[in-house]
Amino acid sequence: MTTAPPLRPAAGANPLPSLADIAEVVQAAALRRYLERQSRPVFDALAADRRGLPAIAGFFERLVAARCTGEHARWGCLVTNTHASASRGLPEVEQTLQAHHDALRAAMRAGLEPARERGHLRPGLDVEAAADTLALPAYRSFERLRERLSGVAPWTRQR
Repeated sequence: MTTAPPLRPAAGANPLPSLADIAEVVQAAALRRYLERQSRPVFDALAADRRGLPAIAGFFERLVAARCTGEHARWGCLVTNTHASASRGLPEVEQTLQAHHDALRAAMRAGLEPARERGHLRPGLDVEAAADTLALPAYRSFERLRERLSGVAPWTRQR
């Protein structure tokens, strides 16, 4: 078995990763952990709930309740905050944000399927597009809740 020679920086180059490189790795790791520990269980519960539209409504009700009451009230959302931050453009962070969005969209699609089977959706509705559309308010709701809970008027950004 042959092994590749160790990578060596170019002559005069700093052999240590930059602070930006370290920040990207840490941010992406934090997002992956958040996805697995916070988001994935909620997405899995929605996908497994066969009630259809009531399951999707319940998802949004729990989302709002989690941000308004209890242990994590007013904390905001790491994913939403990252979407709004400068670190969003970092490749590893972008990949993790995309994985989160894909998982949310898949859960929404799984929630819509029983509704379609029961005839609760308009015939011919593109369930994939509807799932993508339903995923967007999940992100926006965090921003709006934070504004309401902090007393910031969204149209002025002033107290």
